[in-house]
Amino acid sequence: MWVSNRRVRRLALVLTVLLCAALPGRASQLIDPEKIVADEVRYKTDTAARGELIRSVSGSGSRYYPKTETVFYRGEMALFAEWIASRGDTVKAGDPLIRVTVQYDAVRLQELELRLQRAKEDYAEGVKTREEAILDMQARVDGESDPYARGMGQLSLRQEELRLEAYKLEQDASIASIEKALDELNERRSHEIVYAPIDGVVDDLAYFKDSEPIYDWTALCTIASEDVLFVAASGGKFRYGQEVAVEVGPARNRVTVTGRVVAAADVIPSLDSDRALILPDDRSPFDETKNNSIVVRGNSVDMKDVLLISRKAVALGGGKYIVTTLTDDGVTHKRFILAGMITPQEVWVLQGLQEGDTVILD
Repeated sequence: MWVSNRRVRRLALVLTVLLCAALPGRASQLIDPEKIVADEVRYKTDTAARGELIRSVSGSGSRYYPKTETVFYRGEMALFAEWIASRGDTVKAGDPLIRVTVQYDAVRLQELELRLQRAKEDYAEGVKTREEAILDMQARVDGESDPYARGMGQLSLRQEELRLEAYKLEQDASIASIEKALDELNERRSHEIVYAPIDGVVDDLAYFKDSEPIYDWTALCTIASEDVLFVAASGGKFRYGQEVAVEVGPARNRVTVTGRVVAAADVIPSLDSDRALILPDDRSPFDETKNNSIVVRGNSVDMKDVLLISRKAVALGGGKYIVTTLTDDGVTHKRFILAGMITPQEVWVLQGLQEGDTVILD
């Protein structure tokens, strides 16, 4: 709908009059300018201060005995029967470790035993018969009056004695041959149990299935001598020479001993970066609790009198670390800093801030 300009002007005039009439009554409701206060900006801040920077490190541990001996199976092919010892067992030299079934001919063994028995019986009977014959011949020679006949008899007697000696040698050799064959079979049977060669702790047991073949020079396990004990730590970056605390024992009753890192990746590159070797100051808790867990704790960094600020004050921009400083007048500035080390809680500042500077937290 179209409205004329004259009518629009009349409506505007009426509204202006009404507005002017309303203003005097509303003036008392306006805010006094003296009561208007500007909003104050509040920041969470931290102050750069010198202190001690600590970075903690922890990892799991296990007993490590550097002096070990590998136990091999020696003998003819055998079949695995059972392990008598278990990993972690402390054994003495001569204690049984593993039982195997040696493959040998039981019928052959019984046959050789019977042959040996008969050979010894035949040997004894043969010697007795020949000795009796020699005695009879000796009696006849002694009773002979003719010198010639006596001489011929003594010659025959000597021949019989020589035959007796030959018979004994032949039978002794035959019996020795049977005994050797028996010894070889019995030697194979004696390999059915393998014994510990030294005192120590059983480790690295080989896995065998039931009746799995085991051949000569098969490695069975290792035995670690307990003369020297280290703790092998993993899961934390320890450094050479670092002092650590080693906890050993049940979770609710742990014993803590001090120790020192004697091998770590920072001096032995071949070691994994999270592995280290620790020499405990007191090994008695380890001897008393053989199968309990071990935890190693220490400070990989312990710097004193260094300039520190909260980690929350530092941001990363363009590959550089940035902080926002706040002056006493409330003025903020962006600054680049050079960080020596950053932990989840603190930042060690090398350049860019002075002691006492205030920084704004994110």
